Amino acid sequence: PPVVSEQPSAVKKLWVQSARGKITDLSLSRDGKFILVATAPDPDVEGSLPRLYLTKYRSTNGQRLWRVPLKSAIKEQDLSQDGKFSVVSTYE
Repeated sequence: PPVVSEQPSAVKKLWVQSARGKITDLSLSRDGKFILVATAPDPDVEGSLPRLYLTKYRSTNGQRLWRVPLKSAIKEQDLSQDGKFSVVSTYE
């Protein structure tokens, strides 16, 4: 069985990034170095991006590596263990 510590954990904020829309999906590489984020427009937020995007970040410093516009919403997404490969399925 998993071991659960009774001691409180400390979490350190490394960086902050505004999504400018609704986050619909979020994936982390197993090594923790990369984050894949899918966003959709949010009509309730002024300045929200006007379309769907898939964005990959470096988790250590928040650097955006790339952003791709999408034609339809993400159905499923994942990253390889080392974060080198992204796999995406949409509703299109």
